[in-house]
Amino acid sequence: MQFAEQQRVWKIVDQQNVDSLYQLQAKNYRQDNGSKGIEENTLARVQKLFNDRVTHCFSVDEVVSETGLSKTTTRRYLEHCVEAGFLSVEMLYGKIGHPRRMYRRSAA
Repeated sequence: MQFAEQQRVWKIVDQQNVDSLYQLQAKNYRQDNGSKGIEENTLARVQKLFNDRVTHCFSVDEVVSETGLSKTTTRRYLEHCVEAGFLSVEMLYGKIGHPRRMYRRSAA
């Protein structure tokens, strides 16, 4: 609301005003801890698996087997962990078909 109001107030918009608007947005931006569809207990279950076996590379199917989550849910949580920097992805290229995404705990 402050961002929109400030835009209406200014008669002339120069670089300083634009910078100030971006700072206003950044200051008021609230990091959303629980990204849409990410539940804390489920996230903890996935992360525990990687914390317990830090050097192991897991396929989606292995994580499904270990956690009991559905494949779709597992993929969503794994990609969330990659975006958050908790996991890294390695591609495993086989002889036939698509490469497999392998997930490993990122170096802290």
